[in-house]
Amino acid sequence: MSDSNTPADTQATVVPVITEDLSVVRVTEKTGQAVRVRVVSEEQTKRVPLVDVVDELSVERVPINQVVAERLPPRADGDALIVPVYETIAVVEHRLVLKEELRIVRSKRKVARGQDVVVREETAIVERRDTEDGDWRPEEPIDIPGI
Repeated sequence: MSDSNTPADTQATVVPVITEDLSVVRVTEKTGQAVRVRVVSEEQTKRVPLVDVVDELSVERVPINQVVAERLPPRADGDALIVPVYETIAVVEHRLVLKEELRIVRSKRKVARGQDVVVREETAIVERRDTEDGDWRPEEPIDIPGI
C-alpha cells in the first residue's frame, strides 16, 4: 500500500557520507652529513692619515726705553699678547722707565702624520662533510642579492 501523502513515483535519495583523516608523522634519519660554521678573524695594520694642529709661541723683544708715569697691565694686540717690562732707575729722582715690551704671538700650523691602527675583518667559513668520519669541505657561498 502507498501512503496517500506521497506520490507513488517518488523514490528515496541516498547521500553517501565519506570522511578522510590525515596524519603527519615526522621521521628523522641520520644521513651522515654534518655542517659546521667557523669564524676566522684577520688583523691588518693600516696607515691612517692624521692632521695635528700645533700651537707655537714666539717671543719678540721690542726695546722702548721711555719714561712713563704709571704701570700698564698686559694687553692683547690682535694675536699678540704684550707684556710690559719695567725698570726703576735711580737718579736724583725716581722715574719709571718702560724698558721693553715682550710680544708673544700665537700661530698655528698643521702637521700631517700617519698613525698605525689595527683593523679586524671576520669571515664565516661554512664546511660540510658527507659521512661521520669524512673530511670537512668548504660549502659554496650563497649569493644573496642586495647584501
